[in-house]
Amino acid sequence: MAAARSLRCRGFDNKVFEYHGAKWSWSVLLSSAPMGWRIRSLFQPLPAVKGTIFMRAFEYTLGVRVEVYVSLTQAGNGDWQMAAMVNKKPMKSFSTVTIPRTGVRVTFDPDRTGLHGTLTVTTDALRLTVIQVWRRNHGDLADFLNFSLGVIKPLKLPVGGILGPSYIKAAAAVKGRPGGGKAAGIAAASGASDKPCSLPAQRE
Repeated sequence: MAAARSLRCRGFDNKVFEYHGAKWSWSVLLSSAPMGWRIRSLFQPLPAVKGTIFMRAFEYTLGVRVEVYVSLTQAGNGDWQMAAMVNKKPMKSFSTVTIPRTGVRVTFDPDRTGLHGTLTVTTDALRLTVIQVWRRNHGDLADFLNFSLGVIKPLKLPVGGILGPSYIKAAAAVKGRPGGGKAAGIAAASGASDKPCSLPAQRE
């Protein structure tokens, strides 16, 4: 599949970079094999923006015990709406699900007029927020997703994915600084399909 400009990210080292992915493909954003989890995003083209691909779905998995999936679907009136599932069961709007014996909590606050729609996955190690941006100037919700990702405690290595190298750099920098805190204290990453990343405050 042809490569295309796809994602601007601010990594855990606070540097902005551009990720080039492929249309109709899943890419791993961040994973920790020793901890058994990974975060992936699905990239799809938008006809209105030729040559660029956007994030349309996210998946968080923890071994075989946890699967969180959020995507955009188009309603009959043409609006794009967030839909979420936890372990293949649909989530109700404005609800929270805690998965027993995993430490995983999922909160779903979908699209509302004038507000961003969000799905947040919180674990003992990280906090992932998937965002459907409310575009004030357009008066509608975007037909793509953005994300913000923070690390709560140091991750077990090796880590992989698009954001893996930036996490390793940030963790090494903190460890090498006298009196510095843990990597978790500074670790945050974000990504946007069409704007520089500083989420969730994006509006068009």
